[in-house]
Amino acid sequence: MRKNIDFESSRNLGTQIDIDPQIYARVSIVELPFSARVKNASSVAGIKKVSQLLSRAPYEILRIRNMGVGSVKDIAATVSSDYNNRMRKKAERYAKKAIIEAEKRDEFSDVLTSYVREIPVKVNIAETSVKQKKCYDCTMALGIEFIRCVLENREYFGKFFAAANRFAKVCERRESFRRRYKDVIKGNLAAVKVRPFLILFGVDVDPKEDRTVLEYFNEISLNSDADIDFAEHLLTLFGTDIREAAKNTAKAIESVHAGKRMVHVLTQRAAGRTLESIADELGLTRERIRQIEEDCFRHLDDWYKMLPVDTVGYASCYLGTSVLTREKLASVTFPAYADVAFYCTAKVGAHSPFCVYNEDADVIICSIDHKNGDVMGVLARMSWIIDADEFENTIKEAAETNDINEELLSILAHKRYERYGMFMCKSKPSVPFMAGYLLKNYFPDGFKVGDDKSFEEFAEYARKTFGVEPMTVNALKSKIAEVGVLCGRSTYLHPDMLKVPEDVMAAVNIYINTRSYPVVSYTEIFDKLQPLFKGTIITDCYMLYGALKLYGCNGHMHREYVCKVGTARLVMLTEELVKSRGKLSVSDIHKFLGSMSYTAVERLIEGCPHIEQTPDDFFVYKEK
Repeated sequence: MRKNIDFESSRNLGTQIDIDPQIYARVSIVELPFSARVKNASSVAGIKKVSQLLSRAPYEILRIRNMGVGSVKDIAATVSSDYNNRMRKKAERYAKKAIIEAEKRDEFSDVLTSYVREIPVKVNIAETSVKQKKCYDCTMALGIEFIRCVLENREYFGKFFAAANRFAKVCERRESFRRRYKDVIKGNLAAVKVRPFLILFGVDVDPKEDRTVLEYFNEISLNSDADIDFAEHLLTLFGTDIREAAKNTAKAIESVHAGKRMVHVLTQRAAGRTLESIADELGLTRERIRQIEEDCFRHLDDWYKMLPVDTVGYASCYLGTSVLTREKLASVTFPAYADVAFYCTAKVGAHSPFCVYNEDADVIICSIDHKNGDVMGVLARMSWIIDADEFENTIKEAAETNDINEELLSILAHKRYERYGMFMCKSKPSVPFMAGYLLKNYFPDGFKVGDDKSFEEFAEYARKTFGVEPMTVNALKSKIAEVGVLCGRSTYLHPDMLKVPEDVMAAVNIYINTRSYPVVSYTEIFDKLQPLFKGTIITDCYMLYGALKLYGCNGHMHREYVCKVGTARLVMLTEELVKSRGKLSVSDIHKFLGSMSYTAVERLIEGCPHIEQTPDDFFVYKEK
């Protein structure tokens, strides 16, 4: 409604307030909430219908008795308010139908929104609903406001029906596309990730894209002809038959070079034949065969450009793997094509811009949105021996930690590692390693060398753990002695099983240093320091011997004693003692040396070159 009424204009009141008088042709004056003055004046003047007031100009209404400027304004305001209420109710009926359509077609509200924006009116209700994020109310408000605008201004009817017609055609194409893509996108193709495919087809992809091919086509935007054209192009590429594409590769090669000799040379070289064998077969020189092969490589780019898609890259995406073995590629194409693809990629790397041949694993790595990294470096840093049950988890953790391709690392690892019983090893475990492992894990109380029962147990553990037959008894004895610590009569313990607190061993060495005698026996040390050993693994003098051997001793260790001065110095001290005394018995020498046993003293005297025994069992010094 206009804010100001022109009382001098000849236009009727209905025109000035943008309301057609014929709308109120059947509405009586008393039906609308006019003021008493307007109703009484109209009744006196014989005016019964609202249309009779609206069809008169404002100055004509002023001529009616008791009608003034206020009365005219009251008529305009009342009619405008009633008209808006009538139109709103009518628009609501249309909007409810629009809501039903919106429930049937999710896109209806979006299209309605785009058309409403073309209407040069204020859609206050719609804007408020959008701000409040009330989707249903927003659709209702847009429907009401849009239909009201169409009803008020006929010029938008043409635009609306033209847009609706375009939209109907888009809907028809969309439904046709959705019926077709479900027939194409199925099986393995539906379940693999869409990102590698899109990169292969040259489509810009969001780095966070993680949908499958089927999910991508279910959610792809199809709101315009351009969107549907793009989607149909993609569907054509996704619908490529890999086997047919591989066959087309062979046809492309033959079409570029009609001569079968070049194709024959390429396929035979791909099968692994040497230049000499092919030359003998064709009656040509080795150099000529090499030239033909080189000519094949020179035209690889031409062959590749003739293909609709990168067949090797497509096979990688289709299989959902970045590492193609010959068997995998052959499974989706055919063996002859797989051989040619591997050979060409290995020789010149021109078969596919995304593919690289890895000689160590004999695989083609498709670098379409995949990580390869320093796989060989990671493999070299992996432990040389891994528990077979944890082998796959170790590979997975190494790949995640170093951000490299797990599948490629797995193939290389299985080529590098070999199974030995319960372990995967880069090389055969050495005998000392096996002896040490079995001694630590299966003989916590020690392994007794020379005991038949212990040897049989060791042999059984060796077969179960490493899958090898044990060594001979003598060889086993030497290896056990090499890796173990002697802690009893012919009994060896693994060093990791012999854990003694550092302060205990320090106290033992202090005791040895403070003794005035040059020799201290293990029995003496154990007896004197027995309270100190309480709660440790040292339960006898044999375990003490093993602990000193493992942790270090401030002296020279012998089987029964520790010599503080060294064997040569001990011999010299013994000779000097006998020389100074003239004649000594075994008991005299024993008292001088300390806690050494009589048997050990006799062995020591036998090693003294200047001491000899008299007939009465005394010892004297003699120059030689």
